[in-house]
Amino acid sequence: MSSGRRAAVALSLASLCFGGTASADWLVTRQGGRVETRGAWEVKGKLVVFHTPSGELASLRLTEVDLDASRRLTADAERARNAVAEVRRRPPEKKPSVRAITDKDVRRVDSAAPAGGPRLTVTGYERTPNTEAGSLVITGTLRNDSGAKVTALNLAVQLVGADGQQVATGEAVLTATDLDAGQQSGFRVEFPGSPPYSDVRFEPRGLAQKESEPPPASGGG
Repeated sequence: MSSGRRAAVALSLASLCFGGTASADWLVTRQGGRVETRGAWEVKGKLVVFHTPSGELASLRLTEVDLDASRRLTADAERARNAVAEVRRRPPEKKPSVRAITDKDVRRVDSAAPAGGPRLTVTGYERTPNTEAGSLVITGTLRNDSGAKVTALNLAVQLVGADGQQVATGEAVLTATDLDAGQQSGFRVEFPGSPPYSDVRFEPRGLAQKESEPPPASGGG
């Protein structure tokens, strides 16, 4: 891969997103950018070699990549996919210790987007205690209700106390950060220590692609 191509990849890190493949891995740069890969990436000499979600062979300089952070993010994404898949597999009647939140119960969060921003909705979520780790895990789905494609998605999750004050906040790991209109992404976030709270709030963000303007009508005559 040429140096110009690597530079183009580096400049577009923030806009790259999950392609929805179960085998997707992640690379994290030392500047904090994220790159999705199709399948596993490899360290070859002074390069980290990988395939892009579209299947193109690409690379980054090893000095540009934080390998430990890349492994952690890849593991988090895999846990998020597994958690969402497990929730979908489990029959509701066999989860007496977990409160299932339906679309009727869930807080509508599209108003959390900035004025003029995309309309994003958490359509449902579940809260599950991780007794082994002593933490609280929240999994659910985020839907794009904008009517247009949304990219660079992220989701902040807040635990709020009875007094309305924020108790804890976390950045959810999404199974997709690029959604066409009507599509959904799974998400997972874990709060260490299982902090006491009385409500959950969501703040989704993303960049909506502007729809192309219709061509001007041709003049008569």
